[in-house]
Amino acid sequence: SLWGEASREAGLAVLSPSSSISRDDDFDHSLSTYSGSGGKGLGPLLCALRGSVFSCSKKTALKLMMARTATKASRAEDDYDYPPDLPQVMLNRPKASAGLLRRDPETRLSLSLFGQLFDELHFLDPSVLRLGYTHPMDDGQERCFKLKFEGEGVDDYGGPYREIFSQLASEVQALDEKMLQVETRETRQNASRCILPLLRPSPNARFDNAKGNDKVIVQPLLAESRHLYLEMFHFLGQVIGMAMRSKVTIKLNVPSVFWKALVGESLILEDLDEFDEATSAIVSHIQQLTSIEGGKEVKNEEEGEEEDELSTILSETTWSTTVSGGSLVSLIKGNGSISQVHKKDALLWTKALAWQRLHESDTAYFAIRDGFSSVIPPTILPLLKGNELEEIICGKAEIDLTLLANNTEYDDDVLPDGDLVKRFWRVLESFNHDDRASFLRFVWARSRLPNAEDFIQKFKLQTSVGEGPKSNPDMWLPKAHTCFFSLNLPNYSTDEIMSKQIKYAMYNCIEMDADFKLAENEMTGWDEADEKDVDDM
Repeated sequence: SLWGEASREAGLAVLSPSSSISRDDDFDHSLSTYSGSGGKGLGPLLCALRGSVFSCSKKTALKLMMARTATKASRAEDDYDYPPDLPQVMLNRPKASAGLLRRDPETRLSLSLFGQLFDELHFLDPSVLRLGYTHPMDDGQERCFKLKFEGEGVDDYGGPYREIFSQLASEVQALDEKMLQVETRETRQNASRCILPLLRPSPNARFDNAKGNDKVIVQPLLAESRHLYLEMFHFLGQVIGMAMRSKVTIKLNVPSVFWKALVGESLILEDLDEFDEATSAIVSHIQQLTSIEGGKEVKNEEEGEEEDELSTILSETTWSTTVSGGSLVSLIKGNGSISQVHKKDALLWTKALAWQRLHESDTAYFAIRDGFSSVIPPTILPLLKGNELEEIICGKAEIDLTLLANNTEYDDDVLPDGDLVKRFWRVLESFNHDDRASFLRFVWARSRLPNAEDFIQKFKLQTSVGEGPKSNPDMWLPKAHTCFFSLNLPNYSTDEIMSKQIKYAMYNCIEMDADFKLAENEMTGWDEADEKDVDDM
């Protein structure tokens, strides 16, 4: 790791899941934090005070460090030519879609868009991934590579580049629908899985009303099984870093432990509650029963029902736990599954249990953080809090229509206070959150708005082109140009018709194949997505 090996003594590193806790170990029994203590000096002090540093100061420092660590592309012979050191990436989306139906998880991963991009970029020097090139036709969109979708008539002037990050985020988090169709409430934990093996639904997914039951977590112990997965996690960090450098917000529905791992922030019990509410409740309940004061066990004055309950719980409790993936791990050196927890060790057991569950995926997190830090300067990350980094990368979950309206331009033939514009904003106001995110994906190839300071491309509202949409607008669909963040909108007669036509377009017309018509010899890639790429599940 760039920040050192995982150990309790490491100031910014977290505890490796391979490290076990001995009941005789002398370590901090404080239950407020579940990460190693910081080192000495100004750096660790700033990290400890990261919550007290003004956000504007952090953003200024981050912007400066990003600029200083960016790789400058070499000059092309012509301003409209692409520089020779800008990677040219070819991806086959039909092949990826067919590959997701394969039975073998490694084959699914290899054929996926994530796997294809891994093959194209992972072995390049990280400095190449820090390119911040902007083509004159890109409308201000910075990029690390030029993208071509094989067998599709689409030019990458920013839209496909943004779209691939959105697709990658959706792909790695997508749940296996066939598994979901056969699951029951009792088997949901084992039946639910993501199509790609890097992530999995959190334990909270078992409960309809649990906090964060829609979040996915890093697959525990996967990185230890094969070096390939370690490299894939490393590349996942690089993809997140490239999106951050390019100011492309992506939807990553992961718990706080993910973001805290990237910035080296200490973990607390509430982080466990976000993805495993049941284990967090057990830890809290045992702590209450033992009446913690100052980090030490104090015997209750009334030895009654509470002490009996504690004895009953511990009589069936061993020094082992089941991690999110279903594997049994020991909390102590040796075989903890045959060692019963005694009352005098109850607090130590809660500490060990919470620690293990919070750090069950540390090997993968270290790989993700190393990949992320090869693209984003690691020296600035410890100043950020996990939720601050999440907002930078993911943007705000809610689509702020006021922010969008303030960054909208209207063509000369579109009156800002005209009926068409008023109807358009009324319709967007009537959309729920998912509809607004889908609309944004339709017109801009991203499902989250950037922060106000990163809004470098204006939304352009235009009237439809052609005689048909002008003479009979209610029969025509809107047309989006994701590269230029623009929408050709027919002058619909009612709010209901406009809402219906926009929703149909954004949910059914999602391909990027209208820039030009391919010649017959250019229709490549589709034959690779044949029956040999599909298994019967």
